[in-house]
Amino acid sequence: MISRLVVQQFAIIDTLDLRFPTGFVAITGETGAGKSILFDAISLCLGGRACIDLIRHGQDKSMLELELVLSPRQQKRIMPILDEHDVDLEDRLCIKRIIARNGRHRIYLNGQRITLTVLNMVSKGLVDIIGQHASHDLLSTDSHVEILDNFAGILEDVYKLRKYIENFRALYREVVDLKSHEEIRQLKLNRLQSQLDDIIFADLHLGEDYRLEKEIDRLLNAEALREASNEVSHRLSGGDGAVVDQLSGSLQTLQRIAHLDEQFEPMLDLLVKTRIEIGEMARDIDMIADSVNVSPEDLEIMQERLHLIERLKRTHGGDVESVLLAKDQLQCEMEILLNQQSRIGQAQQEMDMIQAHCMQESRRISIIRQEAAKRMAKLVEFELEQLGMPHCRFTVQFSFNNALGPVDSVEETSVEGLRVNGLDC
Repeated sequence: MISRLVVQQFAIIDTLDLRFPTGFVAITGETGAGKSILFDAISLCLGGRACIDLIRHGQDKSMLELELVLSPRQQKRIMPILDEHDVDLEDRLCIKRIIARNGRHRIYLNGQRITLTVLNMVSKGLVDIIGQHASHDLLSTDSHVEILDNFAGILEDVYKLRKYIENFRALYREVVDLKSHEEIRQLKLNRLQSQLDDIIFADLHLGEDYRLEKEIDRLLNAEALREASNEVSHRLSGGDGAVVDQLSGSLQTLQRIAHLDEQFEPMLDLLVKTRIEIGEMARDIDMIADSVNVSPEDLEIMQERLHLIERLKRTHGGDVESVLLAKDQLQCEMEILLNQQSRIGQAQQEMDMIQAHCMQESRRISIIRQEAAKRMAKLVEFELEQLGMPHCRFTVQFSFNNALGPVDSVEETSVEGLRVNGLDC
């Protein structure tokens, strides 16, 4: 029941605060007094289409507020919707709409901002506005099931069922989408696995490509390296007139005259150290020359290894660091694809469970509707008889479907016949 209507800057109204007493209320007035404007304001509060033309001339916005006292039955019907959108409800429901000229309209329900869709869900059936064309609604088959549900007192059950059916359809679309992309997903998974296997098999290390290039270059020039090393070693210590021998001779000559001038003492020390270091250098060069042993098999292995590294670098970004980063990325992508594969089975299982519940609940509600339809028919025929039409008959017809088409009873239906409000149509 409407208990209060507040209107500000709406159409020709500046400010209006109208409180309705209990019982029958009649609003009268001459043409143009604004009676229809009150009904427009109420309709907007109940979810009607907002239009900026209704804002009072010279104003930026209109404010409408409708206060309703709800029956226990109405409270029970809308409570699931209010709970879902965090709207508190006591004994009254306050709907507030702000219509702005800039198009930024707002809707509040008991102080909580909501959308127009939620408002229409909540307000449906709270207030009956009957005009000269109200009978047109009875000709719309879309409203027949809701009228019957309201008569049977199962609006709350149907709302819960609708939510289950929405979940079922969402899961069905998800399963179909996942399955339709399964072949593509498997091909991509195989490709990622192949790339990942190549990287894991390579077991790369930072700087390995540089070290391999240097070692291969060294081995390919082994003969030149050996010849040059032997030549240097021979000049330092192995041949006639070698540097070590000349240093030894110079050291002996200087030792003979060192006692004549003390300035020769540090020079003697330097000559001794130099002869020792050059001798050690010659031995090191000999060792390097001896170590340069070229094995064709080892060289081939190194070249193949470097070729593998270069191929991976070209595929994954140009350097070894990029290849190692690609390994982590490939593992993440594979994990996502594998989760999608496992999600198919999980979603299918969830869908089957919800489908079974939807079918069971839809059949239960259908039986309630059929029984309520019989009671409704008797009441309507009684009223028609009181109006002097004793031979008029009122019937509620149900139709049911399965995968093959129409069937005679709700027990023969299948999920293909499931609609937004159940199995009845």
